[in-house]
Amino acid sequence: MLNSLGDNVKTDMQAWEMKRLYDVYSQMKDYTLYQRVIDSSDDSEVGLVYGMQDPTFGDILVPKGDNYDKIHQLFQNIFTACLQSRST
Repeated sequence: MLNSLGDNVKTDMQAWEMKRLYDVYSQMKDYTLYQRVIDSSDDSEVGLVYGMQDPTFGDILVPKGDNYDKIHQLFQNIFTACLQSRST
């Protein structure tokens, strides 16, 4: 796995920390993956961001209406929303 990641991933984790992270992960039981999509195509009104090109930074995502409030709200409640959808 590390060979395939190569120079694309950088971390300051020590080897023992990576092993501990793997050990904890491998002991997890009954987990559910939750996914939230905030990107949208230019013609969609569902997403919270849109893509644009910046001459300095290249491709970037910008919040619709130049307002981060909906994004902040999504992530502020993301764990509560996951727990609620799991109990139903």
